[in-house]
Amino acid sequence: EGGVWAGTTTLVVGPTGSGKTTLAMHFALEGIANKERTLYVNFQENPAQLARGFANLGADLDAAHKAGLELMYVSPVELQIDSIVVGIHDWIKDGSVKRVVVDAVGDLVSAASDTQRLHDYLYSLVQIFAVNDVTSLLTFESGISQDGSLTSSEQRFSYMSDNVIAIALGGEERTRRTIRVVKTRNSGHDPVVRQLEITSAGARIS
Repeated sequence: EGGVWAGTTTLVVGPTGSGKTTLAMHFALEGIANKERTLYVNFQENPAQLARGFANLGADLDAAHKAGLELMYVSPVELQIDSIVVGIHDWIKDGSVKRVVVDAVGDLVSAASDTQRLHDYLYSLVQIFAVNDVTSLLTFESGISQDGSLTSSEQRFSYMSDNVIAIALGGEERTRRTIRVVKTRNSGHDPVVRQLEITSAGARIS
């Protein structure tokens, strides 16, 4: 019914290679197209790899930066939950950033020695987004799923999100991606499982 509400958090869950990062990049580029300064937090791909990814979607990273796209890259070997959350808060506290992508939450889970503490940090981060009217998208890597159902671990993180989108991989001779909206809070949504295609031009839902 028109997309997500401003100030809400959307969790995108899917296995490796399902297209989570591509969707996240689309979300970021749509933000700057709407004159919304956007912060892209990434732990998996270095700036050169990200530049290639954005280029595949027809975006020049330098031009995107001038239009309002900010990158926050943290190497997987340097993940410190406290400093990452503080760093994100520093970016948004002046009110100019209106969209945030965190790709991927699973990397924080792997780096955290205390999962409950991580959960508390993420919950506080989501509340900070809501208070500052920041619309966010978080990606979370799951195991290979044929039906897009959530594991207990994913469900634990999904309850703090306003919206949950699940991507599944299937097919025998050829990979087949499907996408569905698991939930939206205070909004109607399409319950139909749709086919998701990832091409050199990005993501397309049919």
